[in-house]
Amino acid sequence: KRAVNVLFIVTSTEFETKQYEQSILHAQALLDWNHVNSPSKTSLLEASLIKAHSLYALQRYQLAEMAYIAVLQVMPSKDKRYLSIVENLAASVFKQAETLLSGGKKEHAIAEFLRVGVVAPTSKLRASAEYDAAGYLLELKQWPKMIEVLTAFRKRYPQHKLRDTLPPKLALAYRETKQWELAASELKTMYRLAKAGQEKQDTLYIIAELYDMAENKKQALLSLS
Repeated sequence: KRAVNVLFIVTSTEFETKQYEQSILHAQALLDWNHVNSPSKTSLLEASLIKAHSLYALQRYQLAEMAYIAVLQVMPSKDKRYLSIVENLAASVFKQAETLLSGGKKEHAIAEFLRVGVVAPTSKLRASAEYDAAGYLLELKQWPKMIEVLTAFRKRYPQHKLRDTLPPKLALAYRETKQWELAASELKTMYRLAKAGQEKQDTLYIIAELYDMAENKKQALLSLS
């Protein structure tokens, strides 16, 4: 009659003492229990958590992701741990992206960074993941996708501390895709952010040049006036 309780105590102790392989094994045994005296819902939830945290600790991030999803499916949203588990889920995907990067698989890593916002849209990690994705898209010169990611980033996080780094990146991407007026618009923002002096003057000339390339003579002249 006490078998379930004893197994739960053993599993918890193994996790606390960082015996992660054993804690995964015994947590799964609790989750698969089909004998008499079934585990309580609370015990099953805790077993799910132990399994997920153990997988993450062992850097098995893909399995940890699936385990955290399973936890969130049974954990009440009012549980005080709910938001932290969402962050754990986001971190599992983020870590998968970093692992791919370390293996030189940059395009696959970008997809994983962007997937953070899919699996955990409310996560605090989402902004960092999407900004990092944009940086690697720039390195790969994938301009249309980079524009898509950065314009969405700006709309989603209008007060983000990195917002002032967006105009030069977008200006470059718009110039590379021959969207001259949009490039000029980003340079106007750069002009407002630039320090007084030669930097501002040089920026105005580039803005005028871009409007001229767009055959918008009026704006070109206004930029120089």
